[in-house]
Amino acid sequence: MSSTRLYWFSGIGLLLGGLFALIGTLVQGVNANPLGSAWVPTTVLVVIGEMLILAGLPGMYARQASQAGTLGLVGFILFFFSGLMQGVGGGVINLFFLPWLLQNAPRLAAAGPPTIGIFFILAGLLSAVGAVLLGIATIRAGIFSRSAAILLLIGLSWFGYTLFSDRRSPAAQSTSVGTESGARV
Repeated sequence: MSSTRLYWFSGIGLLLGGLFALIGTLVQGVNANPLGSAWVPTTVLVVIGEMLILAGLPGMYARQASQAGTLGLVGFILFFFSGLMQGVGGGVINLFFLPWLLQNAPRLAAAGPPTIGIFFILAGLLSAVGAVLLGIATIRAGIFSRSAAILLLIGLSWFGYTLFSDRRSPAAQSTSVGTESGARV
C-alpha cells in the first residue's frame, strides 16, 4: 500500500472514529443509564469509534515519524496503549459487564472490583503522558496543524484540572455509577 493511501485511510479512520466516539459519548452524557435503551447502541458507537481512532493513529504517526523523533514514537506508543485500555477495554466493560452487574448485583457494580481503579489510573497515566509527548512532538515536527496539537494539550490539561479539582471522596465517586451523574467505568 502506498503511503498516500495509508494516510487517506488513517485520516478517514480518525475522522469517522472521532465522530462516532463523540456522538456516542454525547448521547451517553444525556442518557447515562446503563440499563436504558440507548446505552447499548451508543456504547457500540463509542467502541467502534475508538477502534477506528486506533486504526488511524499509526498513519498519523507514520506521516510525521521522521520529524517527531523518539519523543513522538514514545508518545504514540503510550497513547495507543491507553486507547486500547480505556477506549476499547473500558467500552467492552461498559457494553457487556456494567449493565449485567447493575441488574444482577447492584451493590457489587457500585463498588466495582478493587483493582479496577489501578487499571484505569494506569491507563489514564499512559494517556496523559502519551498525549503530552505526542502533542509536543507534533508541534515540533510541524507536519500537522499546530492548533490541533495545542488543542490536544489544552484538552488534556482541562481533564487534569477537572480531576484535580474534584473533591468528592472515592467512595462517593464509585456509588455514582449508573446514576444521573453520567459516570462511566
